Amino acid sequence: MNLRTVGKAVGGLFFPLFVSLFVASLSLVQITAAPMMEPLFTEVLSSQVAGNEELALSAIKAGCGSRASMDVQFSGGSLSVDCTLLKSATGIGGVAKAYFSALQSKTYQCSFIDCPPEILLSAQGASLLNTASLIFLALSVVFGLMLALSLQGFGIAKGIGASLTLVGLSYFTKYIPIDLPFDSMRVIIEIFASNFLIALYAGALLLAVGFICEMAMGKKNA
Repeated sequence: MNLRTVGKAVGGLFFPLFVSLFVASLSLVQITAAPMMEPLFTEVLSSQVAGNEELALSAIKAGCGSRASMDVQFSGGSLSVDCTLLKSATGIGGVAKAYFSALQSKTYQCSFIDCPPEILLSAQGASLLNTASLIFLALSVVFGLMLALSLQGFGIAKGIGASLTLVGLSYFTKYIPIDLPFDSMRVIIEIFASNFLIALYAGALLLAVGFICEMAMGKKNA
């Protein structure tokens, strides 16, 4: 087994894997940002107090009293919410914003592997996701170069293109019928799909360039 064969096998396996992980982690960074999550928080809280929003809002403000913050139960843990934000809320949307602000500022004493899922909504989690996405990007480049160096001529464009197309096929999972509990969750699927669509387009373009150039070169040499 020569080095080219090893390069094709290792690069062909790990290049699409780490590109997929890069796209997924990048999508999570976008999804967990405030503009994406606050509408979902609002919808979730609204569903819990449907028809009693004014009463719930009054109870939340009364619960603050003269305190600077109020501890609330969230996902099996405690969350310290700024009472200034809660008292200034004019609706459930304001309460959701206060809750999300508390989640973003919360810190966790754990490693990324054993942390609770809600860490992804915190600034600490965003930093970890950004770091992970950069690591996956670097590894994608390394194994992409390994794959490219194991190929020749227009086979490089075809090989890289085929791998990116394989990654981009995840785009079509958006068409799998799923019953979502909240309409705002549809945005999450759209973000993942749009990022994988970029990989699909890039892969298809490289494949087309590789085949067209190879055919043109074949006719020229004929």
